[in-house]
Amino acid sequence: MQKRTTIRFNTFYWLLALILFILIAIRTWFIPFSHDETATFFYYIQSDNYLPYKAHVYTNNHVLNSALSNICYHLLGSHPFVLRLPNVLSFILLSWGVYRHFKHLQTTGGKITLITFYLLTFCFLDIFQLCRGYGLSVALMVWSLSHLIDYFQHKKQSDILLFCTGLQLALAANLTLLPACVILLSLVFLFQLTYRSLFYKSSIGLAILNLLLLGFWTKFTLFYKEAGMLDAGSLTDYWNTTFVSLVDFVFCSKAPLVLMCCITGTLLLVYALWLYFFRNRKQPHNLFNPLGVYASVFLCLILGFLLLNKIGNVNFPEDRTALFFYLFFTLALPFALEYIHTKLSLIAGSILLLSSGLYFVTHFNYSHFSSYFYHTMPPDLFHYLQNEQKKLLLHSR
Repeated sequence: MQKRTTIRFNTFYWLLALILFILIAIRTWFIPFSHDETATFFYYIQSDNYLPYKAHVYTNNHVLNSALSNICYHLLGSHPFVLRLPNVLSFILLSWGVYRHFKHLQTTGGKITLITFYLLTFCFLDIFQLCRGYGLSVALMVWSLSHLIDYFQHKKQSDILLFCTGLQLALAANLTLLPACVILLSLVFLFQLTYRSLFYKSSIGLAILNLLLLGFWTKFTLFYKEAGMLDAGSLTDYWNTTFVSLVDFVFCSKAPLVLMCCITGTLLLVYALWLYFFRNRKQPHNLFNPLGVYASVFLCLILGFLLLNKIGNVNFPEDRTALFFYLFFTLALPFALEYIHTKLSLIAGSILLLSSGLYFVTHFNYSHFSSYFYHTMPPDLFHYLQNEQKKLLLHSR
């Protein structure tokens, strides 16, 4: 009976994912290019110049996105849908990554909560319809993290290899993930030290490769900082700069009720993590589970950026540059709700599903994006600028 129920739920999930993929593709086709996308196209895609240190110096260059969109541009042309295709297709990877987490969730409520956060949050889905690196990075992270959890449970070398691959690709798509990558790789180090697998040849080789790549992206980030290009965010007001702006970006609202729900979710997450740590304090190896990993990374990121701001004069991240907080919060919360009480998980999942579904249906459109950051421009203006750019490129050659 339980197996039949699981099959039905999974069938429902993939049918929902297919419908949403079609809706995303329709919006991607019809919504004109935004100003950020236009800058990405002219500076990095049409110019064939997107490599670090060689391309136009600005954080608008999400390297993996620019590279993949450049390939699409040369193969299929410059229609906005074509240039956005890597992010549209990354929704498939996101759906697979979410599905791979189902085996770790014990209740339908937990699964519904996870589905709602990633597939039915209308404003959040904008990132899979843009020629930017955010959709790619989130999809790669959700997928790779599912392999990290599998590695912690089964210690298979294939899982840690896939995790590291996805992690590095996500970082190439979005440099703001750098602190999260450092924390995650530190957890891998701690796990391998605990289980005495740190000094295997494969572990050493993979660790060296990860450190080299992290070093490269860290140096590149400092290059941006020295050039004065890390201009997103602010040095003051952590709450409003980061968390209020992120909630507004993801949920298209910063109403007191929405903010209170997010605060309540965070408190429940902290309570569940404390409860789990307290019960397992004599068995530290049991802490490498989804709740322990995701909640710990989420809290470490909050404290880490506070320290970076005070010690390193680093800006607090803002709205879309703080998406990693949403990533780990929404991965941790379903497990936290389940751990506290299964009924709480079902109640929360049902409320989220109803509210998000209603918002999705009433706000769906194929004319504009949800966030004011992505104002669109008239298609005729984009084509005019594109033709003028072509003339300049031909003249320069």
